[in-house]
Amino acid sequence: MEDRNAYCRLNDEGNVEEVICVFQDEGTGNFDDRACVLVNSKVLAEFMAVGQYALYRKFDVTRFPSSGFTDWENATQHFDAPDLFYYSATSLGGGSYVHGGQILRSSITVDELVEQWKQSMDPSSRKYESFIIQDWKNRRIIEWSSSPDALSNYFQPKSDDPFEISPAFFNPEVLVKYKADPEKYDLRDRSITCRNSWYLKTYDINEAGQVHTYIGYLQSLPYREQQHWKLYNERPKGPLSERAYQNDFEGTWATEEDPLQSLRRAVEELDGKPPAWWSPRGSELVRRVHYPVTTSSKEWADELQLLDQLVVEGFVARELRKLATASGAEFDPVWQSLKLIEVLLGARGRADAENIAKPLRRLHHLRSKVPGHHTKERAQLEREAYAQHGSLRAHFRALCQECNESFLTVIEVLQTVR
Repeated sequence: MEDRNAYCRLNDEGNVEEVICVFQDEGTGNFDDRACVLVNSKVLAEFMAVGQYALYRKFDVTRFPSSGFTDWENATQHFDAPDLFYYSATSLGGGSYVHGGQILRSSITVDELVEQWKQSMDPSSRKYESFIIQDWKNRRIIEWSSSPDALSNYFQPKSDDPFEISPAFFNPEVLVKYKADPEKYDLRDRSITCRNSWYLKTYDINEAGQVHTYIGYLQSLPYREQQHWKLYNERPKGPLSERAYQNDFEGTWATEEDPLQSLRRAVEELDGKPPAWWSPRGSELVRRVHYPVTTSSKEWADELQLLDQLVVEGFVARELRKLATASGAEFDPVWQSLKLIEVLLGARGRADAENIAKPLRRLHHLRSKVPGHHTKERAQLEREAYAQHGSLRAHFRALCQECNESFLTVIEVLQTVR
């Protein structure tokens, strides 16, 4: 990784770990004069053990006066230990040198490495947190261990232990750290993946705004990650989401179309074969846009900005002007994409052109006013969102619904213009 000047790997928690670091004095102009390489000693020992290597350490120490030096004499070989050997000599002028090497062997064996790996994979050696769950099997709300030994399923003999699919509910703040680091975490609509580390198979958000998953899936998380979820665990304030109930218990597809998912699909299709008037958004941006999960106005502002980048900034104004010219539409050369889209819709016979473009205009206006410093206008827009929809999440979802309908119509019309 050039930015770290180091060779790196991902550790068990999905964090970047520097293994070989290179330090160089840029001022000398000579790399060999002032360079130092540091290697993680544990990784080096493991590499030596598995590859059956030894490390050869060379040393050379020389001392002599600045004047009066003649020659070396009395050079002697030394073999003080099986893996240590060197020459030493002195001079009549008061100088001396020691020159030799040492063989360093790994202090760990392959058998020990295999045993460590086995222990790390042994479920009995793992630690498990307890969570407040809705034990619908026994009709109670109880705090219960997520250990596999403390849970039951349909295929085990009858017991009073809660099922693995007993839901646990959490304050939505539990998702903030995953949204804040998209390079490390892949946060999908119903799953979370941490690179090179762990995977939460399913979660969802209910009408009360609580995040929920099943205790059987929490047990698969690393213990430190379980502790993170434990911090936000709370008693249920409502039932599971309708989507989770349909998917996880009825085994059917959700009956309600998700507007944000629809927008993502439309953008991905455009990205696959982008027309001249569309600048591909990229898979990273597509997966970064989510519904706000907390009451934080900053999160709401951040998601509005990402949504605008996804569906508005993709239109290429230069190419839209060419389409407007080809359609015989009148327009001002300084107009940007949204105004040009409205003109093109009108030129294609859509009398409702203004209403079609309105949601995209509203989104772009919010994006320009809400992010950044707090202003009276931003505060007013936030109050209006609460007054009209009850929460910032509900407002964002409604905006996605309107933008989805508008976006699909615009694409359909633009694809007919030649």
